[in-house]
Amino acid sequence: MQILDIVFLLIGITRNSLINVFPQIMSRIVLVHMIFPLVEEGHWSIFLAVMCWCFAEIIRFSFYALKEMEICVYTTYLGRPVATARYNLFIVNYPLGVSSELFSFY
Repeated sequence: MQILDIVFLLIGITRNSLINVFPQIMSRIVLVHMIFPLVEEGHWSIFLAVMCWCFAEIIRFSFYALKEMEICVYTTYLGRPVATARYNLFIVNYPLGVSSELFSFY
């Protein structure tokens, strides 16, 4: 999925900048290839980090897909829950993801 971030940035689907996307991609690469192999197999911190990543990406790309299909994400029955999740669930998801990543480092 990380390559999609760069592709979408280059073709203009997302309005992120490379300065914002690059550290996110690099941090995940470091975690997956350098840190997670050192953590004992099946540890809860790896599971929680990956689940938080998946949850965030599913919501984010669902939001982008609805926008690309020109479905209003703020007024339709399908779009409103996705938009609400996109802009509100990070309050729980991001602290869980970051804390599990940091626990993996520890």
